[in-house]
Amino acid sequence: YEYFFDGVRLMTTKTEDSARIVNYLDLGVPAGAKVSKVESQGHYLYVLSNNQQVDGRGYVSIVDISNPGEMKLVQTFEMPIDHDLGTNDSYMDVQADGNRMYVTLNDRRQNASNEQGATLYIFDVSDPSNANVKEPVGQISWSVDVDVAPVNQIAVIDKSHVAVYLSGSSNQAGIDQGIKILDVSDPKQIREVGTAIPTGRAEP
Repeated sequence: YEYFFDGVRLMTTKTEDSARIVNYLDLGVPAGAKVSKVESQGHYLYVLSNNQQVDGRGYVSIVDISNPGEMKLVQTFEMPIDHDLGTNDSYMDVQADGNRMYVTLNDRRQNASNEQGATLYIFDVSDPSNANVKEPVGQISWSVDVDVAPVNQIAVIDKSHVAVYLSGSSNQAGIDQGIKILDVSDPKQIREVGTAIPTGRAEP
């Protein structure tokens, strides 16, 4: 089966007959939100949507695809908000591995220090139908180059480590960029255990 998106609807087609739509599923996100990233893990899809043009809010939809012909929306929840988001903010990436889901926020607001932020959220998805999934079990933030929009991409290395890519074009003091290797074995105490800064402008 193959999966496609029409605005905020998920569509399923059979690979051998891609012209025939097998099923539609409304993701239950507000008008204006658009799908930006999809991750598959086992019998579930984790769909990240952004309402970037309206208020910057992000949403994660968990979809049961054990029967692609009858997809089921397990739940859709709004990403946590710890400040007023703007239309330049966006949730950039979603990855799932085992019992965890990782989501990054590209926070482009300029604060008093003229900085932008990047945040990694960790969620426990061992029971995708549990309402507590929407509460992160851990998070970590960085300051990033104000001149370059962060590219907050995630790569899961193993059960205890992930890598996050932060773009940047300067070596300004206090500005984070490059690839950050994180120890996430304890999500409440995430530790940075390695970094690599590419020469010149970083690209994923």
